Amino acid sequence: MTYGDAVARSYPFHPELVRVLDQQLGDIQLFQRARGALKLLAEVIADIYRDRDDCAVINVADIDYDNPVPLE
Repeated sequence: MTYGDAVARSYPFHPELVRVLDQQLGDIQLFQRARGALKLLAEVIADIYRDRDDCAVINVADIDYDNPVPLE
C-alpha cells in the first residue's frame, strides 16, 4: 500500500493519528479502545469545527491538548 492509499483509506484522519490511537492509546489499561477513540475523535472534530480551523487531514498535531475533556 502506498502512502497516498493509506491517507485515502483513513481520510479525514491522517494514518499517523489512526496508528497512535490503535497502538499507543490502546495500550492504556483504563482506555476503552473503540469508545475512547471515538470520543476523542469527536472532541477533536468539535474543536476544529468550533475554531473553524482549515484542516485538510486531521493529524496528531491538530489535537488541542489544552482543551480539558471531562472524565466519566
